[in-house]
Amino acid sequence: MRKIEEVLRLSAQGKSVRVISRDTGMSRTTVTRYLEKAAEHEIGWPLPAGMDVQALEQLLFAAVETPKSTPVIPNWQEVATEIQAHNHLTLQLLWLEYKERNPNGLSYSRFCARYREWKKINEVVMHFEHRGGEKLFCDFAGDTVPIWDPKTGEVNFAAQLFVAVMGASSYIFAKAFANQKAESWTAGGTAAFEYMGAVPMCVVPDNPKAVVIKPSKYDPVFNESYLEWARHYEVTILPARPRKPRDKAAVEGGVLIVERQILARLRHVKFFSLYELNQAIYDLLEDLNAQGFQRREGTRKSVFEAVDKPVMRPLPTTSYEYGECQAVQSPDELPRTGPRRLLLGTLRSGWPDP
Repeated sequence: MRKIEEVLRLSAQGKSVRVISRDTGMSRTTVTRYLEKAAEHEIGWPLPAGMDVQALEQLLFAAVETPKSTPVIPNWQEVATEIQAHNHLTLQLLWLEYKERNPNGLSYSRFCARYREWKKINEVVMHFEHRGGEKLFCDFAGDTVPIWDPKTGEVNFAAQLFVAVMGASSYIFAKAFANQKAESWTAGGTAAFEYMGAVPMCVVPDNPKAVVIKPSKYDPVFNESYLEWARHYEVTILPARPRKPRDKAAVEGGVLIVERQILARLRHVKFFSLYELNQAIYDLLEDLNAQGFQRREGTRKSVFEAVDKPVMRPLPTTSYEYGECQAVQSPDELPRTGPRRLLLGTLRSGWPDP
């Protein structure tokens, strides 16, 4: 005899819930619930004609069983955006806030596991996360663009393409220069800041000789003009580490996109000045940043506006004015009554471009 039948039989004999619980080995709560449901359906003992045990169980057990609610699944894109936009935000805090809104939601371990699964599928190219507004990766593209001489019809010089990419949003900036000297690096960085309308915390150049005089993991030596530029904008220079491909992944990806989506589209156009080339680049750059991502929601521009820009610093009131810096020893015949810092130290002279 099934236990449900035993409960009904013992109850019909006038046995108490306590006794039925003892005799059947069921909890008092379960016995009470069975009897209440049987009373609701006006079922007693013996069973009504035509009702077998299976029909009884279907009727009572279906009524007793509490349906499991499906937990609300978070919007993982919003979770990723929050983490990128706030430096000190943790998954644990986001989970606590989620649980406040959804008491029957995922456990913390499942929350973290599901988030990691989402990242694997939707952010395959991201090997590590970048904080919003933190790093601007910079480099020159390998491909160049010929600038023609309108008088001779010959190539005057090959324009070099400076590319800058924000780590969190992949927001891209590009501008052509005549060379890859330190002046072009500072001018490119300034133009990137002004294009974005804000200043990041760090700049990550790819160890160019024009900028990094002596590479070092702990104490690199920088070009003085580039260092002055960084001081002007109050940014930290973090050169990409040698033989560390992940440090350069963002900008290398940006360079490839610029070469494919901008330079490739301009391959049939003859340019006679950097100004003409940069106007064409700018128009295509706007289109590029407005394109939707393939594996995540939004565009480079929308993610930049939501994740990067809110935590970036405002531009200074004046743009950096480039000047060559040169260390010179103060002459021996300098008057002994001169300032002590000139008599005992070195001088750095700088002059702006004409």
